[in-house]
Amino acid sequence: MNQSLTEYHPGLLSGIALAGANDRGMDGDDGILTAEEVQSLDLRAVDLVVLSACETGLGENLPGSGMKAGGEGLLGLQRAFHVAGVETLVASLWSVDDDATKVLMTEFYRNLWDNKLGKLAALRQAQLTMLKEYDPATQTLERGLKSAEPQSAERKQRLPPYYWAAFVLSGDWR
Repeated sequence: MNQSLTEYHPGLLSGIALAGANDRGMDGDDGILTAEEVQSLDLRAVDLVVLSACETGLGENLPGSGMKAGGEGLLGLQRAFHVAGVETLVASLWSVDDDATKVLMTEFYRNLWDNKLGKLAALRQAQLTMLKEYDPATQTLERGLKSAEPQSAERKQRLPPYYWAAFVLSGDWR
């Protein structure tokens, strides 16, 4: 017999698997930080949380329902961090390419810290840089491409959103 959907606490439907999640400790900690646990923390001093792993903004299927948790992953985990006091959160909406994410996050932090852009502007600029300059074949940015330089047929095309558009920002955008 399937449990009723109402028997599942929404805060348990989304979370983050931390190191040791497969190795239950002596203290009973399962290595999973659930949205319910996050919202009980005092994170008022935290300005920015970045969840750059795959699908950090998606919910799990509700057991027995055959449907997504109505955005509960996105809303549940994001809401939990915001309830705990975090001002801004960046999360991914789909399975991301590891190498592209590394380059995107490096650009994001460079824009944020070195170029002193606001959080939303830093993310947007990093995404635009990826769109225009990232080469999946070499997994690097092709900095300073000049329009006069010959480009391969592949580089004449813009980079598909898969590589740069998965990340969204919620909360204080400044």
